[in-house]
Amino acid sequence: MGPYRDQVEASVREGFQVTKIQFMTKYLRTRKNGLTPSDSDRSAYSTVGKALLATTVVFVLGFMVFGASGMTNNQALGLLSETTVIFALLAS
Repeated sequence: MGPYRDQVEASVREGFQVTKIQFMTKYLRTRKNGLTPSDSDRSAYSTVGKALLATTVVFVLGFMVFGASGMTNNQALGLLSETTVIFALLAS
């Protein structure tokens, strides 16, 4: 299970890192253009927010497959990952 788990973990990390990089790039660009931190935050979310939502939906749907598995370990991975991804989106 080791290599398989590592592949799943790596793909999840990559998906979130790309979205975070997009957000931070947009935020820093607007800060350099003179916007306040709160305005830069709003601007970044208005641009990157759709990508954050799409990434979350794709990951949750993908992990629902694990949650529907007949294997207990896969079910636990799926349910915990879904919950974590949803809370991460809500927290941001």
